[in-house]
Amino acid sequence: MLGILQLARQLARPPARSRTLPRAAAALLFSAPLLAVAATAAAPSGPTAAPTPPTAPAARAEAGSPPSRPAVLLELFTSEGCSSCPPADELLAELARSGVVEDTPVIALELHVDYWNYLGWRDPFSDEAYSQRQSAYVPLLGMRGPYTPQLVVNGRFDVLGSSGSRARAAILNASETQTSHGKLSLKLNPQGAGEALHLSASQLPRRRVALYAAITESGLQTRVPRGENAGRVLPHGPVVRWLQAVTAGDTGTLSADVPLRLSPGWRKEALQLVAFAQETATGHILAATALPYRPTPASR
Repeated sequence: MLGILQLARQLARPPARSRTLPRAAAALLFSAPLLAVAATAAAPSGPTAAPTPPTAPAARAEAGSPPSRPAVLLELFTSEGCSSCPPADELLAELARSGVVEDTPVIALELHVDYWNYLGWRDPFSDEAYSQRQSAYVPLLGMRGPYTPQLVVNGRFDVLGSSGSRARAAILNASETQTSHGKLSLKLNPQGAGEALHLSASQLPRRRVALYAAITESGLQTRVPRGENAGRVLPHGPVVRWLQAVTAGDTGTLSADVPLRLSPGWRKEALQLVAFAQETATGHILAATALPYRPTPASR
């Protein structure tokens, strides 16, 4: 049986149909920290919404019997300027709709990098911070450099984002090799006339761990007029609208309250709130949870 490091390196080899960031451009990103904070993206004019957003995995877990394994976090690094990426976006949307692979629940994040924006189309969801986050994984996963579409699974493995079989295998591998995951809770509370996210993590290893909060929006699609995907309508998975490292420490417990600010262009019924704990030295995801956004009475 392959060791974890061997398996990670094997899965990290980008196949031929991926797009690799040119070495000269990638060199500018390699020093970026894993704790990159993404600013809230403005609502773009090009994308439109599909009629029915998928149900959040957390909501399904509450309605039925609880999954037997902790959730696995999926980070798809993608771009509307990359002709190899649309199949990966569709696969992530499929995984998000299912919410589970065998008995392993999954939480999906679609992060749009900005380094393909020079190819004729500026991705309206792209953010430099997402490119920096991807580059921080390069040394941790033993990669040659960033590429798209790349699916990072629980911060432990990476596969070509458009390969369903490799994605599902990596999800199950991540679930089976996760030895320490701690406990993580996420709540939405009223705060004055607004709302705040409350994140609380316990039973974490006594190593430096960062606690992240994110907001995703599902059911988005974009009609792309220029670039490699010119003339296509691109559907997306759960697009990351906001991502932030809210606190960090090595005491085994972490908590934070984060004011929630939503852009007027976001459809509230399609939003999901996500929290995850990540070990900063290895990039491993220790715990992840999510819940659909439901306005508190004070914010209605």
